[in-house]
Amino acid sequence: MQNKCHTCKNTQLDYKFTTIDYITEEEFKIFECKTCNLLFPDVYPKNLDNYYPKQYRSYSKIVNKILSIKSYLFVRKIDYFFKKNITNKKILEIGCGKGIMLNIFKKKGWEVYGKEREEYIEKNDQNITNKPIEMYKNEAFECILLYNSLEHLKYPHRILNNLTTKLKKGGLIIITVPSYKSWQFQLGKQDWLHLDTPRHLSIFSKNFFFKYIRKNKRLKIISQKNIAIDLEFYGWFQTILNKFSKKNNYFFKFLMGLENNKKLFFLGLLQLTILSIPIMFLSILSMIFNRGSTMQVILKKI
Repeated sequence: MQNKCHTCKNTQLDYKFTTIDYITEEEFKIFECKTCNLLFPDVYPKNLDNYYPKQYRSYSKIVNKILSIKSYLFVRKIDYFFKKNITNKKILEIGCGKGIMLNIFKKKGWEVYGKEREEYIEKNDQNITNKPIEMYKNEAFECILLYNSLEHLKYPHRILNNLTTKLKKGGLIIITVPSYKSWQFQLGKQDWLHLDTPRHLSIFSKNFFFKYIRKNKRLKIISQKNIAIDLEFYGWFQTILNKFSKKNNYFFKFLMGLENNKKLFFLGLLQLTILSIPIMFLSILSMIFNRGSTMQVILKKI
């Protein structure tokens, strides 16, 4: 049994359930830390590369087009905020993938830097590397972005401490992560789409961030809200399917090219059509009551 939290090292833990990785079919015990309010697996795998197939998050052209539009709208909001305040802006994105958002930032006049796993880095003109956070200059960036990436990293306290030193005074750390205080998690538990163990090493709650800034006096929370109704909608759909399926995420695996059974894919499309109205209703309610599966937290350096 796990006897202490990986992040804060405290021993006030609750065992929640055992989940099965939908890619490797390995079992992991999931615990909740009552001290720092994180959800995490009992062990951090020694070699995480084994759990990231080449097709991971490599979607079809249609899905990638939708994601590109989302990325543009997301970047535009950030750029608009900073346009009112400063010029000559620098941004660092942690877990930037192929640099889709960095490319948009660059076109809008930002100086861009990205950090990504070495095996995913291709030749690029966006300063994407795998160098440690410590190697970036202190107080160099107006904005640091972790869009669905902090949950993939070990020791989030340490990561946030390091990133704070790289941020200019008044700069922002913009974080998007899954939330285990969501209604989706309450329904799905070990079958929840966004659990994604062991690629997701931590699942967050808003209390984690509120407790964190009590210790890190250099930051304050200026925004905490649920975002991405499209992720909410799809999360409900796949989680509901998982509750009634022998294997999790088969529709999701097809979208990534990890599953080739077209019969299951078309069955999934039929199920999506049938369930679309109640799922949209659940998604809207989740957002209204701030119990969505994905939350955005914005931290400002003071």
